[in-house]
Amino acid sequence: MSTRKIDNESEPLCSRSTVKQLGWAQVHHVLTLDKELSDGAFRLYALLLKYARQSGGCWPGVERLTRDLGKTKSTIKARLAELAERGLVTRERRFGVSSITRMEDLEQVYDGPENGIIEQSFEEPENRPTKGQRTGRHEEHPDKNMQQGDDDSSSEQHIITSLLTDFGVDSVVARRLAQKCTTDQVRGWIAYTSRKRRDLRNPVAFLVSRLQSGESAPSESNDGN
Repeated sequence: MSTRKIDNESEPLCSRSTVKQLGWAQVHHVLTLDKELSDGAFRLYALLLKYARQSGGCWPGVERLTRDLGKTKSTIKARLAELAERGLVTRERRFGVSSITRMEDLEQVYDGPENGIIEQSFEEPENRPTKGQRTGRHEEHPDKNMQQGDDDSSSEQHIITSLLTDFGVDSVVARRLAQKCTTDQVRGWIAYTSRKRRDLRNPVAFLVSRLQSGESAPSESNDGN
């Protein structure tokens, strides 16, 4: 005779289905709508959420992730690098044990007009009248000086984005950095990273982290200090 749950007690673990035992993870749709995030990296991110549960980090090794997803170590490392370069996770190496993978705050990664993902998700259909059409008023043209300033800022951001993507930085990360960095800052860190490339495990990740810190790049004469 089968038994039922009494007084809201949970059923024994042995009676749960395999699906329930494996659990589930909440993946925000900002990741689903990120066209520049590869499907493989998206799946790996969901797996990392499984290990992180409700905490901010987890520590499955590359070998474990390889077994879970049935991929090669090189593929897993490439997908981890993609997640790290996009700012979705941070990897911290530990001596003798697997690295800690910290899950970053998606609001800090994706919020902002430079990404456009959130805005595109809520944009009005093309056949819906604009605010000016609904009220019967036409929007005024912005001041020409303001337009010129916006054009200059947009041009500089385009240059910075191109410099970073040419170096190997992910395009979404590059556009986000272009919002906060100057051209001189970016050129300085690219030059410094290029000089130190042989000593760096991941030059692209190093460049991104330095630009995110807001520091000025060391001059060539101070490289040895």
